[in-house]
Amino acid sequence: MKNKAAKSFLAFISALLLLVGMQSANSAIAAEQSQRYIVTFSDDDDSERESSEFRNMGINVEKTFKHAFKGVVGHFTASQISNLKKNPKFKYAELDAPVYANAYTAIPVGVGPTPAVASWGLDRINQRNLPLDQTYSYQYNGEGVKAYVIDTGLNSTHTEFTERTATGNDQINDGRGTEDCNGHGTHVAGTIGGTKYGIARAVTIVPVRVLNCAGSGTLSGVIAGIDWVIANHVSGPAVANLSLGAGFSASVNAAIARLVADNVTVAVAAGNSNANACSYSPSSEPTAITVGATTSADARASYSNFGTCLDIFAPGSAIVSSWIGSTTATNNISGTSMASPHVAGAAALLLEQYPSYTPAQIRNAMVALSTAGKVTSPGTGSSNQLLVTSTADYLSGPRTPQTITFTQPNNMAVGNANQSLVASSDSGLTVAFTTNNAAICTIVSNTTLRAVAAGSCVVTASQAGSATFEPATPLDRTVTINPAPPAAPATPTVSTSTPNGTQGTISANVRGVNAAGMPAISSYTINLYSSTSNNGTRTLVSTTQFTTTSTNFTTPFTGLVRTPARLYYSITATANNSVGASVVSGISNRSRVG
Repeated sequence: MKNKAAKSFLAFISALLLLVGMQSANSAIAAEQSQRYIVTFSDDDDSERESSEFRNMGINVEKTFKHAFKGVVGHFTASQISNLKKNPKFKYAELDAPVYANAYTAIPVGVGPTPAVASWGLDRINQRNLPLDQTYSYQYNGEGVKAYVIDTGLNSTHTEFTERTATGNDQINDGRGTEDCNGHGTHVAGTIGGTKYGIARAVTIVPVRVLNCAGSGTLSGVIAGIDWVIANHVSGPAVANLSLGAGFSASVNAAIARLVADNVTVAVAAGNSNANACSYSPSSEPTAITVGATTSADARASYSNFGTCLDIFAPGSAIVSSWIGSTTATNNISGTSMASPHVAGAAALLLEQYPSYTPAQIRNAMVALSTAGKVTSPGTGSSNQLLVTSTADYLSGPRTPQTITFTQPNNMAVGNANQSLVASSDSGLTVAFTTNNAAICTIVSNTTLRAVAAGSCVVTASQAGSATFEPATPLDRTVTINPAPPAAPATPTVSTSTPNGTQGTISANVRGVNAAGMPAISSYTINLYSSTSNNGTRTLVSTTQFTTTSTNFTTPFTGLVRTPARLYYSITATANNSVGASVVSGISNRSRVG
């Protein structure tokens, strides 16, 4: 196997050397512009060796990744990247791109709620319902948990973090080390674990500086920061927060997944584009906890991304926390950047009590114990769960797994009676039902299915868990909704009137309905009745069939008897089509013949 790998590697190097020689001989290729690429190799490759060989060929390699994945960042031409694809160790390459902090805006002084606690966000996650009660109480404080803040650095002299910081890492290399010259990272760290503004007030803050003084960086810089965290996280409970984002990046997502696999619970900001979080990174990475932002009124913030990649909401608008400029500086800013550290701090609380929990267990517990259905306008596909950390509901001990069973519903047709859904959980907790397309089928009264239109419909049974039970794995069942079978027309409506100046005549009006997808009306059958008074017994005078496709049909009845006393006339009608006749209408009003 080693000989095969060596031969494969030598063949790859020979191909690159040939390419370099071709570039020297061919002026068109020699003039080709290089760009900065992130190149990823298979896990069994040696990235240090790859870097060394690239440098020997004159390729500018800036960073080498050994822990997040095996790969490099360097300047390659498109031809070189194309040639790299021949290497059996090559996985993929993508252009390096900018990354930005996910803070939305600073809030003017005096704007936003001002609770007695340091931040309304702390107040909100400490209770299930509004209004705020002006308190933040806690039983655990994250002691023994490391919090890696992958951001703009940290104001290390701030009183929020006294004697609770550890040596971090700097990927900006501007001489400032991990000191924050932007404020964003310090704000985020304060929400995670500040003494006054934080959720987990005894965590150890580890700054990982990947964004510069303007709050921007690169995909490769973020990956390098993650690479450092994995290398330096030897053991023990840990969380990481990334309140930053870029367009979709397979490389960043792969690095996040490896960080989670290293048993670090990762919270990431959903992003501030009012768009689908699945289109961005790291918010699209499934193993991370993706966090959307809410306002103090429990509405999704107008800027917050949404969608199926979003796991949970947390306060994000007008959040007060620590800042740069002095040892006590604060700022009031908004963004999913501010929501994500609420979740990172909450994860630290759980990890203090249950240090052996995996990141998946932390996420499942947090989502299950959050408050469902509180966020207004959560956005298409979003999980409507609002973070809560109240000790009575949240820190209640290890939970028991549960399993649900879901009987396959029958296929239906439009117009059928609603169908009862049958599902249960071995926990005894109530199972909830949802559908993937309310235009095809919808849930009525929590447990029955209504057919709306023809098509395919997926019904999902789920149980979100409780303080005692873990969330159940949801079960999907596909139901076919068939078109409604051909049917007779709906019952028509009828009325009569007496035309002005016309003797012995009434006018009969019938209104029918052509239902969608049903055979059209082809005729009406009208029964004419007479009576000697407006309340008298009616006597059938005639039954007449009128051939017409109109849904608003009017016909006169003439030569009607008026004597020996004036008579009253009324009608009933049926609408007919190729299937049959409708139910007979109610009897019309009575019109007196003049």
